[in-house]
Amino acid sequence: MTLTRRYAVRRLNPYLGVLQIIESDQGRAISTDGLNWELQLYGERSVGWGSLGTTKQLALYRFGVWSEREGLARFPSPPTVDRELALAAGQVLLEAARDTQRLLPLPLCDRYERWLVDASPEQRPLALLAAVSGAEPLAQGRAPLWACMLGDEEGLAPGERAALEAQVRARAGQTGRSQWFRREADGSGMALAARELMPGQRSEAYGGRWLDAAAFPELLLREDWDDPAERRRVGDYLAGMAPRLLMLPLRVETRARLEGLASPQALAVDHFHRLYPQVVDEAWLVRLRVEAQLRQGAAGDA
Repeated sequence: MTLTRRYAVRRLNPYLGVLQIIESDQGRAISTDGLNWELQLYGERSVGWGSLGTTKQLALYRFGVWSEREGLARFPSPPTVDRELALAAGQVLLEAARDTQRLLPLPLCDRYERWLVDASPEQRPLALLAAVSGAEPLAQGRAPLWACMLGDEEGLAPGERAALEAQVRARAGQTGRSQWFRREADGSGMALAARELMPGQRSEAYGGRWLDAAAFPELLLREDWDDPAERRRVGDYLAGMAPRLLMLPLRVETRARLEGLASPQALAVDHFHRLYPQVVDEAWLVRLRVEAQLRQGAAGDA
């Protein structure tokens, strides 16, 4: 069993952070915080009667979860799995996860991005819907609705979340059009066609247009809203998501602003800080981590 690659992808629509991935020829290890890893292995499963070619296919199953502090906790394996082979494959991933701690965060590989565009004649990127590595076909068809967040994030009450999603839909217009772009190292992007057999080719509909980095919202959602209530709502959303947004590659001034916005969420910052590519104010991180440890200790005493 050999490792194939280590990389990271963004968890999108809604944005939940950056997923760390270690792949092998027998499975993968994934982590949302760089501390706790889920080990997944390939096993055979039945595809049901009437399937063409074969009645078996490989699918990932949960082998176990591991962290340096708590060790490995195993899950029951499917009955078709060879126990000894699974143990060996799981051990390789466990060791890879342990060795990867010093490499975090892993490099993002999802440079092909699907953006909801606004209803202006320029059709400017409004909100990020999806991002992939390009190894898979680019999704076609009507754009999915942009999702604000799940139910447990801070920043917006349920009614405000619905209002934010509604204002994004209104700015996108009735057609809800989206566009794929291939992002370059300098942040610029070229509009792409989404054709299943040839993903990532230049989009004829957009004339292969290039947009510079400033055209793409750095925090994955446009911040320039004319209405004060809409602008405040977007600001509240970004403040609530700040501990997760700090996992993104950002300009120094943007990162410094987010660090300030994230200050009320010490527990979240402590949870995700291993995946921050950079910290502008090291004293800020130390202070919030100490606060988080004190709060966790008080909760344990209670």
